Amino acid sequence: MRATLIAAIASAGMIATFLIFDNPVNAALNAWTPSTIPPDWGSYRLRWEIGHALAAILSVIALTALLRASLVERDRSRPVKG
Repeated sequence: MRATLIAAIASAGMIATFLIFDNPVNAALNAWTPSTIPPDWGSYRLRWEIGHALAAILSVIALTALLRASLVERDRSRPVKG
């Protein structure tokens, strides 16, 4: 149960990361034209990259937790030999 909860929290964190980091940058970028790119565009890019890096880390955590939950459940459902 704990591993499944961790996976759910990590998945929710991925969505929050998108909404906090990536979506605002995407919205700003959609409004730019080649002549209106701001001089601090690098800060937008850094924020976008940080958002994607955090989402990647959270997705690895979620996947690992789900795999662990699956393995624990599989081991519990096996009959004991002996």
